[in-house]
Amino acid sequence: MTEAEGHVRLTSGDEPDGRDHVRRIPDIISLVKDSYGELRPAERRVADVVLDDVRFAVDASNAALAQRAQVSEPTVTRFCRAIGCEGVRDFKLKLAQSLVVGALYLSKPPPTSGGNSMPFWNAVFGEARRALQEAERQLDPAQLVKAAELIAKARQVTVFGLGGSSSALALEAQYRLFRYGITVSAQCDPYLMRMTASTLKPSDLVIAISATGRTREVIEAVELARHYRANAICVTAPDT
Repeated sequence: MTEAEGHVRLTSGDEPDGRDHVRRIPDIISLVKDSYGELRPAERRVADVVLDDVRFAVDASNAALAQRAQVSEPTVTRFCRAIGCEGVRDFKLKLAQSLVVGALYLSKPPPTSGGNSMPFWNAVFGEARRALQEAERQLDPAQLVKAAELIAKARQVTVFGLGGSSSALALEAQYRLFRYGITVSAQCDPYLMRMTASTLKPSDLVIAISATGRTREVIEAVELARHYRANAICVTAPDT
């Protein structure tokens, strides 16, 4: 998704220096999981192979990855682009980085046996804390402030999300904002997104959620909302 006036991206895509770039390496493994519901069936088979054996996916050739997923090599390339990568090489680079930086998402399930091992709920809460800390490190404070200001002054807020976790997050955003007294609605159907977008005014705000930043129906709905001069916030992947 591209930026426009009043259009804020809550991503880690704009690093001011090299040190910040290392700190904000995106977790491609979580991105694959979040994008799963938006992928085509053949692309999901590639995702399954990646999630089942990340080390294999990093080291394997394009042909070997396609063979294990029982798809064509072009399908592997389409999968990589569907989740926001430039191609197979870019995907494997980010995947290798995730093995180092995002290893917390690959930990085994906490043990449930007794004895001296850590209680399983401690492990679960520990994973949640680390995930929140990782998300906090990837936030751009300046864009977060701009987003909060847009939400606070909006006449109404409409949240768009389609497929997988994007729909769930859109509904969650609706519940959360409603509790703050904000007039808000969530749309997870592509036709209702476009219908709603066509009714928006300059004082309204759209929050568009897309794990890949390439969900065509969401992009079209946001473009329509922008045509009617509504503001927009896009919660999406870096560099999309």
